[in-house]
Amino acid sequence: GTVDANVALQQCYNANGVSNPTYSASNAFCQLITRDPLSGNVINVTGNNQNLAGAVVAGVDFQANWSMDLGPGTIDASVVGTYLDKWTEEFIPNNFRDRAGFIGNTGPLGSSVGAAQPEWKALTTVNYRWGPAKVGVRWQHIGEMTNINNKADNIPAIGYFDLLSSWDVTDNVQLRFNINNVMNEMPPTYTPSVQANTDPSTYDTLGRRYTVGLTAKF
Repeated sequence: GTVDANVALQQCYNANGVSNPTYSASNAFCQLITRDPLSGNVINVTGNNQNLAGAVVAGVDFQANWSMDLGPGTIDASVVGTYLDKWTEEFIPNNFRDRAGFIGNTGPLGSSVGAAQPEWKALTTVNYRWGPAKVGVRWQHIGEMTNINNKADNIPAIGYFDLLSSWDVTDNVQLRFNINNVMNEMPPTYTPSVQANTDPSTYDTLGRRYTVGLTAKF
């Protein structure tokens, strides 16, 4: 990517307190700036392509599975989740931002959508199977986050429930019927000024819906 002219000037003048603490003219950001040799005024800021991006991520992924016979069938459950301890991104040299627990635009070189990093995410599924039939419920949990551009704007945790069912009509044909987002949870809104003020890559924007599927093997 390239360093925006405004960003280069801000970093040269140590706007974040760490990019040029000695206000050295040999600083990498200052070297992008060309000045009039007589007046000292800025006349140009170079925007060459540079290797800018980096990330350091730390956390724990976990999974648990359990099943037992119950009555005429079998009940099984699974939990898959993630605890995100740190997601530090460096979009330009010496400009670090920890995104763990935040959502929203990451800065001048970042993306406005797909930038949600909740500390907790989990997907829990419980099924009951008997003979050719299966019914189940699925719960998706997305932890609370803070708008990275407005620390007073907290986006609450949200959970989505789905109902799942299937019937093996024959060994080669399976019929499925599901209800997604049973509680018709609406996506939380904040202020990214894009995508209807939410993140459709993270939250369900369609609401409750019904699906029917048929799988046939030949």
